[in-house]
Amino acid sequence: MNGYQSSADYSWLNAITSMMATVMAVGFVVRIMQRMLVPEELSTRKAPELLPATIPWEAKQPLMERYGSWAVSLAEARCPRNDVDCVEREARILYETAQYRRARRA
Repeated sequence: MNGYQSSADYSWLNAITSMMATVMAVGFVVRIMQRMLVPEELSTRKAPELLPATIPWEAKQPLMERYGSWAVSLAEARCPRNDVDCVEREARILYETAQYRRARRA
């Protein structure tokens, strides 16, 4: 041998290359078929509308004065939309926990 490998030693590389080309071709065909078969109005994705705050401002303002804006904001993130009772309960728990931890540190 003259130091070069024969082409038979690279058969694994040919197999991997062929498999990758096949997968890419199948994906391309699937995408073309999807564009042809799915109506345009179903395939377009619209940006979601901006959602309002989870609870009305009239209910949120007294809670912010009582427990702090940070507790109400965190409680809003935790609770379902428009659930004022849940927001009040979670804000109270957060506020009381913070007060307890501050008292323990002092």
